[in-house]
Amino acid sequence: MNLFTRSIKYLIRKWKTSLLLLLILFVTSVLVLSGLAVLNAEEEKTEELKEATGTSFFVERNYESGGMETDEKGNTYLTSDAITEDMIEEIASIEGIKGYNATVDSISSILKDGEYLYQTDRYVGDYLVDSQTLSVTNINTQYSNYFTSHIFELVEGEHITQDTENAIIVSEEYAKKNNLKIGDTVTVVNDPMNDDPFVDVEIIGIFRVMGDSADESDDKKIYDLSGYFVYNDYVFLSGDLADKLYVNYDDVGRGQFNVVDFYVENPDNLDSIIQNVQNIKDINWNNFYIYANDEVYQNASSSINNTSTLIIALMVIAIVVSVIIISMIIYMNTKGRRREIGILLSIGKSKAVIISQYILEIFIIAILSFAGSYFFSDMIAGGLGDMFGKIRESVVITNEQFITVSVIGMIILITIVILSCSSILKNKPREILSQLD
Repeated sequence: MNLFTRSIKYLIRKWKTSLLLLLILFVTSVLVLSGLAVLNAEEEKTEELKEATGTSFFVERNYESGGMETDEKGNTYLTSDAITEDMIEEIASIEGIKGYNATVDSISSILKDGEYLYQTDRYVGDYLVDSQTLSVTNINTQYSNYFTSHIFELVEGEHITQDTENAIIVSEEYAKKNNLKIGDTVTVVNDPMNDDPFVDVEIIGIFRVMGDSADESDDKKIYDLSGYFVYNDYVFLSGDLADKLYVNYDDVGRGQFNVVDFYVENPDNLDSIIQNVQNIKDINWNNFYIYANDEVYQNASSSINNTSTLIIALMVIAIVVSVIIISMIIYMNTKGRRREIGILLSIGKSKAVIISQYILEIFIIAILSFAGSYFFSDMIAGGLGDMFGKIRESVVITNEQFITVSVIGMIILITIVILSCSSILKNKPREILSQLD
């Protein structure tokens, strides 16, 4: 009788033990493969997170480094150093920075066909108040913190870039309230009572405020720091408008900005990039603040790391428990086969042949278990992914994962079989058979 035939007959004769081992290996393989698939989805999500969260740092003028002065027209302006275009270019040249957006915030009124347009949130009966919007002059709205942090989402049109001129982006609710659409021309004025110029601009984009804008208890989602304007009353102006709208003010326009957001390619390098920026000797950092803006990434990354740690812990527990149970079953099974081992040795069968038969038996069980787990794991992995907030389609068992689990599993099983047999096979046939008496 050849080795394979003896192995099959033994597995059939001891079908209960064989079935138990098969089920344990099957369940363990399914759990490990599913866990690896979810971990792989976590890793992909981490890479997407690095792009999606818009990790950045921002440089802001230190308003306290200067004072306030009044010009001959009675306009007040800041004397603190503004952020200049030369500063921006020097900082942006640091390796690892992928883009930036320079901004100037102001309060402006908008008109269409000579009529003031109303904001979405308040109505006090004074057109100068009711028409006010929080206007943010940008050179690149794609890198605006409002869009990179997904507070706003552009739903129509296009973003403002450095080449955009005389353009404005408004909210979806503001456009509905005032019957505006892409391509319409409106007029913007910073302060109509201060002899400020009226400038015609074209609506090139419409954004949507993400989340429930009616929840006024959430300051971070609804209101800016002043607590006055709701997000639907924000407007974004192209960078060239700073020179056209703020001609009566000496602290903005003409290449001067209050805040610049710089976005990094890899959030993990944020601290080192900030350090490199602070080492720029041409900038007097007493007159400027620099802050990291990676809270969204850190919070999301922490959640992903916690999930990964939990999955790994569950996998380790499943493997350890399975190895212990399988070792006990194989050891007890081998101990119960001492008579068989003694007889086989006495008729001239080598120890290598006996061990090979036992390895072949566990190999047959393992092949059936691993093959079955490959087909069932996708379904289990998808459900496990749902539990951890993953998109089912992103949780996929790869061939590489299956091969890795199968090879490592076989190595562990062969090791268990050899260790279980070694204590018996070290004896001579007569000693083994005499122990039965």
